[in-house]
Amino acid sequence: MIDAHQWVLSTSMQDVVYIESTNSLVSIKGVAVSQLSVAVLRLFCVTHNISGYKNKKRSDTLLLIVLRARAMVVENTMYPAWDNDDETHVRIGLSMHSNNHGTPKCPRKIDNTDGMEKEIAAVEEGVQVDMHVFTKTNSSIKEVKSKSKIKRSKGTPPFSVTKTGTYFRLINVYFDQIHRDDVAKLGGVPTVAELDRRQFLHKDVYDSLLATYSDINNNNIGWLAFQHKYFDNMGESRDIAQNFDADVTSFDLKQIMDYINFHYQIAHRNNKKSGSHDDFESYVGNHSFLLYYHLWLAEVPNFLHYAIPTLPTNVMKDSNTNTATSASLVNESGNSGKKKRSAFIKKQKDNEIASALLKIGNECNKILKERSQMESERYSIQHEYTLTEHMKENHENLKNAR
Repeated sequence: MIDAHQWVLSTSMQDVVYIESTNSLVSIKGVAVSQLSVAVLRLFCVTHNISGYKNKKRSDTLLLIVLRARAMVVENTMYPAWDNDDETHVRIGLSMHSNNHGTPKCPRKIDNTDGMEKEIAAVEEGVQVDMHVFTKTNSSIKEVKSKSKIKRSKGTPPFSVTKTGTYFRLINVYFDQIHRDDVAKLGGVPTVAELDRRQFLHKDVYDSLLATYSDINNNNIGWLAFQHKYFDNMGESRDIAQNFDADVTSFDLKQIMDYINFHYQIAHRNNKKSGSHDDFESYVGNHSFLLYYHLWLAEVPNFLHYAIPTLPTNVMKDSNTNTATSASLVNESGNSGKKKRSAFIKKQKDNEIASALLKIGNECNKILKERSQMESERYSIQHEYTLTEHMKENHENLKNAR
């Protein structure tokens, strides 16, 4: 048995055998299509630059491979063979290799069902590949990634992660007291020197995190800092962070944190939706490390804006404030630019008039309030004086009566 990754890397589009009448894929390099899993087929598409296979069914992926093979046949028909046997020629985005006889190789096609049965019989007696051993080993994945330049979205698990404990361990390192100042740099504005280093942003921060992450003698990051019944239900032990992927780089740590923050933002939005009254663990799905991340953010709330990006308070303006500038709204060229400029100037003047009127109104309200307060004080003083005079008069009357 040979490894599936090595087998895919050794294949080419010339190894594809298909039925032209039905666009059915028969085999690839002597291996029957029934023995090829979806993961292997997708890896074949990545290796040979076949796009459109993501989130597609197995039948659709097989059809894409056949269509690429048929396109190569048309390419070989349109363009003659080249004399150089060793050079790889590329036309219209399709790669072709010439064989020893000067004739370009092309995928083999079968015109009838009888031919398909013979081909399948030949395949069954041919090479056998262990397609069931399709595990994400770091060495094989990195080799495929370097050759095909796979572009991974933030919502896709990083290729370097094969153990759940990796997420928990990195979260512990992320919130470790010795790295609080390092993590605070992630929210800063990069300098020109940092942008000119030709490396991913904040590499020095993730290098520091990697040093702590790789320290197997550090007991602070090897155990869960919080206990929760959800972890018990999911079967997550207290020492899950000790079972982690050791063969990772600082760039892998950055991808892992991007992946955690991406899914945490989704769970956070769902939890904050109107009518959502369940606890946070109801929105993490099978990503138990999101709940652990949430518990840490509750413990260190100043890190929340790294996980949930928000606008700073200095950019928050009300409707009475002119937040736009002529440079950002007005196009100086053409008639449309003049119209926009005129509309902007008119709006600016209207805002100035509205601000002036609002200011005058506030001053009037202030004067009226002061006047009302003065009237109230005058009435109070006059009332006290009247009471005093009345009491004096009563006192005099009593004195005279005696």
